[in-house]
Amino acid sequence: MNIPIFRSYELDTAFLIEGSYIKENGFYMNNTIPDYNKPVVRHKICDEDGIYHEVSKDYLAIHFPDMLDSQGNKIFASLSEDGKGGDIMKDDEYYGIAKYKDSRFVVEYENVEECLYEGNFEVIGIQEWKYQTKT
Repeated sequence: MNIPIFRSYELDTAFLIEGSYIKENGFYMNNTIPDYNKPVVRHKICDEDGIYHEVSKDYLAIHFPDMLDSQGNKIFASLSEDGKGGDIMKDDEYYGIAKYKDSRFVVEYENVEECLYEGNFEVIGIQEWKYQTKT
């Protein structure tokens, strides 16, 4: 079974969290009373210890077991259009971002997209998170 792992930055701590993803619909709380006029969507990842962490949806990335770089490291592809959260990849002299785009996994660099499985890519980093408040 090819179950994906998700990764994003936890909103409270800015730590990278990996695990199962859940999208939770609810309402803002006003002194522990739900404010039904203000719906909210929370994005959470459940880690290997079963703890749920509220994470940034803007930096959400996905990894499948067969998505490995040339060194055998996991590759996480960004799920956002701008590539936030995706791994920084190197292929020969090119640098790019791993992304899930148009139903396929690509590395995007200099306005060029190359299939993730066609190059000799190596993960060289992870995009840094810019702090944001909970929304």
